[in-house]
Amino acid sequence: MIHQGTIYPGTDGTRPSFFNWPSNIDVTVPFGSSPTTVSWTEPIGVASVAASQSSGSFFVVGYTNVAYTATDPSSNFESCSFSVTLTATIYPGTDGTRPSFLNWPRNIDETVPFGSSPTTVSWTEPIGVASVAASQSSGSFFVVGYTNVAYNATDPSSNFESCSFSVTLTATIYPGTDGTRPSFLNW
Repeated sequence: MIHQGTIYPGTDGTRPSFFNWPSNIDVTVPFGSSPTTVSWTEPIGVASVAASQSSGSFFVVGYTNVAYTATDPSSNFESCSFSVTLTATIYPGTDGTRPSFLNWPRNIDETVPFGSSPTTVSWTEPIGVASVAASQSSGSFFVVGYTNVAYNATDPSSNFESCSFSVTLTATIYPGTDGTRPSFLNW
């Protein structure tokens, strides 16, 4: 459970509290049923409670952070959160078997010289026992930051599976004529 507890003092400096705090929720849904509703027992507090999403809200496949804030009559408040993660099952084709990937790439973290973005990033392409398609292929151009790369495998019976990994590029400082890093005083 992710539990962030930041207390903001109001007029009396006491901390509002939550009861029945939900644990992280992991749900597997049939392919094609996203968005879907996810429910949990709502936390209650000794104060008013507000949520970024309430129980019974629609969620899509992936990770969602749900945050709650309790505020008491003295204007003290505390925020806490938990995660809802939805995973889709494979699409059932005519034989109901799951296609597979071989040589699946790991997340890629690279540092590139300042000003060299976009730059090409390469990896060993995964192979499958079926046809494989990618959102971006090895050798594509990437910019500084985070990019999710998704692959889909489809077999002759129309079953398919999706997987993904990340490519994160970080830029180094700008190299001048002496290659040293400038510094700030009195920042």
